Amino acid sequence: MNIDKLNKYEYFKEKDKEHLTDCLADCLNRDAILGYVDDLVKKNKKFSLCLIDVDNFKFINDNFGHLVGDEIIILLSHVFDSVVNDKGIVGRYGGDEFLVVLEDIEEENDIWNIFHELNITLGKLAIPAIKNMSVSVTTGISRFPLDGTTLSEVFNCADKALYRGKTKGRNCFIIYLAEKHKDIDFKTKNETVYSSMYLQAKVFDLLTKNDDIKSNIEILFNFLSSMFMIDRLSIETKDNIYFKKQHNLCPEFEFSHMNYKTINSKLNSFGLFSGNRLAAVQINQKDVYEEMVKQHSKALLLCKISYQNVDYGIIRAESVGGSRIWQANIMDLMLTSARVIGMLLFFRNLKIEEL
Repeated sequence: MNIDKLNKYEYFKEKDKEHLTDCLADCLNRDAILGYVDDLVKKNKKFSLCLIDVDNFKFINDNFGHLVGDEIIILLSHVFDSVVNDKGIVGRYGGDEFLVVLEDIEEENDIWNIFHELNITLGKLAIPAIKNMSVSVTTGISRFPLDGTTLSEVFNCADKALYRGKTKGRNCFIIYLAEKHKDIDFKTKNETVYSSMYLQAKVFDLLTKNDDIKSNIEILFNFLSSMFMIDRLSIETKDNIYFKKQHNLCPEFEFSHMNYKTINSKLNSFGLFSGNRLAAVQINQKDVYEEMVKQHSKALLLCKISYQNVDYGIIRAESVGGSRIWQANIMDLMLTSARVIGMLLFFRNLKIEEL
C-alpha cells in the first residue's frame, strides 16, 4: 500500500500510519477503512462504497490450503490498489472481503469504468498455486447519500447489490438501484448449507438409483443440466465421447471428442480444470483454448473420473452461449459425481466404454 497516497485524504493526515495496515493484505485494515467511511458520512461527503467478495474462496481454502488462500488475498490487494490507483482507497473488510471507497465518485459511468477494468485485469491473471483455475470477484456498490444517509444504510445497499451479483452468477459488479434491489431478501447460512447437503445426497441417490449405471448417469446429467443451466455435459475417454447431454436452450453446435491427452494434462491434483473465460484460457492454456474454440465452448469444467488410482475418463461441462463462472457448488457436485461414478465402475470391474 502506498502510504504517501493516504496523505491526500484529510482523514488520514494525522493518523499513525503504522496502525493502518492489514496484518495480511497490503492495504488498510478493517478499523482504518471503516473509520474513514464513517468520517465521510459524518461530514456528508459524497462517495461510493464497493464491497468485494472473492468468488469460491472457501473452495480454494478447502482444496488448496490456507497458505495458498493467503497468497491470493495478498495478490488481490495489489491488483485492487493498482486498478483503483488514485481514484480511491482499498481496505480489507475481513476474510476474503475487501472494501473500495471512491470519494467524490458517484457517477455510474465512472464506477463502471473502474470495475470493468478490474474484471478484465483479473481475467488475465495467472496464479501458479491454483494451476488451471482463475480467480474472479463479485462486487456490490452503493452510493452516499443517494442510497442511504447512514453508514448502516449504505452498507446494507452494497450488501444487497453483492448478493444480487452472487445469485446472478458471480464474476460481476452490481451498482445498487433501489427500484431493482430494495426488496432483496438474504438467504440464511443454514438454508445454504442444507441446500448443499441436499444436492450432494441427490447426486449419490441418482447414481445409485438402480443397477443400470448407464441409465443412472443419463438421469444425473439430465438433472445437472436442468438444475444449473449447463449447456453441454459429456464423458470423455481416451478414444471417444459418451453420454452427450445438450440443454434444450443451448445454441445448436455439434460437440465431439476433445484431445484427451491435452485436457487430461491440465487437471490439477484434485482432478479438476476450470476455465471460466476464453481470454484467460487463451493466455495461460493455449492448447486448451484451441480445443475450446473447435467446440464453440466459452467456459469449460473438467473433472476426472477415478477410484483407487484407476482412471476411467473425464466429465466435461461446458457453456456455449456465453462465459460463466463455475461456482463452488457446481464444482463440488461435479467432483462428487466423478468420484461416485469411478467407485461404481471400480467395484463392478467395468469401463465407461462397456456401459
